[in-house]
Amino acid sequence: MQTLCLLSNSLETRHSVIHSVQADGKTKAKLLGLGLGVGQDIDVIRNRRGDIVLRTGQSRISIGYSLAKKIIVAEV
Repeated sequence: MQTLCLLSNSLETRHSVIHSVQADGKTKAKLLGLGLGVGQDIDVIRNRRGDIVLRTGQSRISIGYSLAKKIIVAEV
């Protein structure tokens, strides 16, 4: 069973899948440009309640806490 939570609340070393994004079209487009869309597998590398570092495929991406609060993930 998958547990849904905000990306901003995900613990380090957790593997998750992006479930939904609660943001306007411009923000969703920005995330898609970074390779972060619904269904994307991600790993939380660092979450210090400031910036959050993610790994998606072979890339590492850092996003801000306020943006991470708009992303709902399913922890698997």
